Amino acid sequence: MRQTEGRVPVFSHEVVPDHLRTKPDPEVEEQEKQLTTDAARIGADAAQKQIQSLNKMCSNLLEKISKEERESESG
Repeated sequence: MRQTEGRVPVFSHEVVPDHLRTKPDPEVEEQEKQLTTDAARIGADAAQKQIQSLNKMCSNLLEKISKEERESESG
């Protein structure tokens, strides 16, 4: 327990396969393969547009959060 900083209380046959696994579960592997295939089909221009759109949405969201924090602190 000390070596894992309290994360694994007992190192037994029940938890060893999950903690020492080096290969993902088959469903996760399939999802990753699908995502990789989908990403390869998108053109560079389309990907750049999606990135810019996502960045704009994130910036707007961060602005709203900051505004709410300032208003809650002042009021």
